[in-house]
Amino acid sequence: MRREHFFVFATLCLLVVGMTSVSSAGLPGWMKFGRGEEKSITWLHDLKEAQKVSSQTRKPMLVTFGASWCTFCKKMDETTLSEPKMVEFVTENFVPVHLDFDKNREVAKILEVETLPTMVVLSPQADLLGKIIGFKKSDELKDELNAAKKNQSVVGR
Repeated sequence: MRREHFFVFATLCLLVVGMTSVSSAGLPGWMKFGRGEEKSITWLHDLKEAQKVSSQTRKPMLVTFGASWCTFCKKMDETTLSEPKMVEFVTENFVPVHLDFDKNREVAKILEVETLPTMVVLSPQADLLGKIIGFKKSDELKDELNAAKKNQSVVGR
């Protein structure tokens, strides 16, 4: 294994171990890593780290903005983004990143995020591939994510 691959792998392992060892009882729904045996999306919370993983895997980044006060963000996290087929789809096709709108105002401003929930799909080179605004059910979200993912081949030319 190449040295830089090992470093990223080790960093991700430490991140996952550290985050799963913390009690999720007081965390917002979008920060919880699953309940019992259920599988859930393992979100990164650092855009720079996500970009490194995206570059190595060639998967686009799915940057989701939420906030503790956002009702529809919580609803989407608890329903759409918790459905097993959606968890599998996102995990296989994207580098998932969840950012708190209030704590990441500069990033939200740069990506022109004005309402919540908002998802932004970025290429590994940080090219904008798509933006999804508002609450979505799984079929609609999957269609919009597939459309954004197809833009990667157009932008990459």
